[in-house]
Amino acid sequence: NPITVYAVRENSRTTLDYLLTLKNLDVDQPNLSGENVLMMASLYGLLPEVKTLIDKRAATINKSGWTPLHYACTNGHQQIAEFLLDKGAQVNALSDSDTTPLMMAVRSGNIQLVRLLLDRGADLQIRNHQGFSAIDVADLFNQEEVSRGLRSRWEKLYKTKYEGGPKPVSAESKTKG
Repeated sequence: NPITVYAVRENSRTTLDYLLTLKNLDVDQPNLSGENVLMMASLYGLLPEVKTLIDKRAATINKSGWTPLHYACTNGHQQIAEFLLDKGAQVNALSDSDTTPLMMAVRSGNIQLVRLLLDRGADLQIRNHQGFSAIDVADLFNQEEVSRGLRSRWEKLYKTKYEGGPKPVSAESKTKG
C-alpha cells in the first residue's frame, strides 16, 4: 500500500505500526515504483516490521523481479536477509535486470552478508543483463576484500581461476533457486 511505503520512507514507525493493525490493509500493494512495504522495510532495516509483515500479515516474500531480499542486501541488512531466507526467500532471485541478492550484498560491502548468501546457495556463476557476475560487481564497486573472498571461493568450487569481466549471458548461466 503506498501509504505504508510512505510511512517507511519518512521513518514514521508509529504511523507504520498503526497502519499494520488495520485488517483491510493490503500489505502487498505496490506504490507507483513497484515497491511494497516489505521491500521498503527490508531496505531501511526495520526488522520488527519485517517480522510483523511476514508472520502476522502474510506478506509475499518471493515475487517476480526485485524482491525484499534484494532490498535487504542493498543496504547490507544481514539480520533481515537471514530472516527472509529462513522464511523461504529465493537466494538466487533475479531482478528485471538479472541482478541477484548476492550482487546487491557485494555492492554493500557486508562480508558477513555475502558469506551468508553463499552458504545458503547463492550462485557465483549468475550474470546480470550486462554480463557481470558478483565478482565483477565487487571489482566495479572497489570492494577489494569481498572480491578476494569471492575469487577464493570460485577457485575452491570450480577448480579454476576466475576470468573477470562481462561475458555474454547465456540461458544456462541464468538459474533461479
